[in-house]
Amino acid sequence: RLLPDPAPVLDIDLAAFVQRSFGVFQDAEGPRRIVWRFTAHAAPNARTYRFHPTQEMIDLPDGGLEVRFTASSLWEMALHLFGWGPDVEVIEPPELREELLFRCREVMSVYEDAPANIPTPA
Repeated sequence: RLLPDPAPVLDIDLAAFVQRSFGVFQDAEGPRRIVWRFTAHAAPNARTYRFHPTQEMIDLPDGGLEVRFTASSLWEMALHLFGWGPDVEVIEPPELREELLFRCREVMSVYEDAPANIPTPA
């Protein structure tokens, strides 16, 4: 059976939404200037990524890579940055550094209290 009235059509500009977002979510504070620096080890892999439609990539003298863009969703960025481990540094904004540090501490708290019989990497 069909519904009598179709669902209302949302008037949303998807291109504008993507320009403001890192992924799916947006922060209440809105887009911020983002600057990440990748080590020389990670730079070749990072160059293959499209982190954001507005990104600018700058090769660094040490072989590293700086990526700049403007976007929202620091929570989502922090989760993404976990995959890069120590090969990426958040330069801007300070709130993203704080979010990443918070998430790292949150994960560490689970493993710091792990039973002694769980093997640790060599």
